[in-house]
Amino acid sequence: MHKSTFLKIFLLFLLGMGGFWLFNADARDNLHWLDDGKAAFAQAKKENKLVLLDFTGSTWCPACMALHKEVFSTPKFEDYSKKFVLLRVDFPDPISVPRKGAPLVSKYLTGDIALPTILIVSPDGKKLGTVDYKPGGPDVFIGDVEKIVKAQPHS
Repeated sequence: MHKSTFLKIFLLFLLGMGGFWLFNADARDNLHWLDDGKAAFAQAKKENKLVLLDFTGSTWCPACMALHKEVFSTPKFEDYSKKFVLLRVDFPDPISVPRKGAPLVSKYLTGDIALPTILIVSPDGKKLGTVDYKPGGPDVFIGDVEKIVKAQPHS
C-alpha cells in the first residue's frame, strides 16, 4: 500500500474513533435509558410519568454527542430526569433504523428530521412537544422541557 494511502486511511480511522470515544466518554451517565417502546410506555403508565424520547445518532452526530455531554451526563439533569421514563432510539449510523426503534420512528418522526430529536410524550403515546438541542447546558434544556410539561392539563 502506498504511504499516502495508508496515512489517509489511518487518519479517517482516527477521526471515526474520536467521535466514538467522545460519545462513550460523555455517555457515562447514571440514567436508565430504555430502548423498548412498549416497555417504556408500560412503565410510564404504571408510574404516571411522561416519556422523554431521545432520537440520537450516538456515534456520528455531533449535536447528539454535545447534548449528551452538556445535558444528559450532568448531575442536574440526572436529578431532573427522575420525573420521566427515559426512552432512547439510537441510530448507530446515519442510514439504518434500529430494529427495536422502528415502530417509534414510524409513529413520531415524519418528514425531514434532524438529530437529535427529543420528544415529550404522554404515557398513552400522545406527542406533547419537541425539545431542540441548544448549547447552554442543563438549565436551557430543562427550561424548554418544563414549558411543555407545564402546558399540560395534568401538570
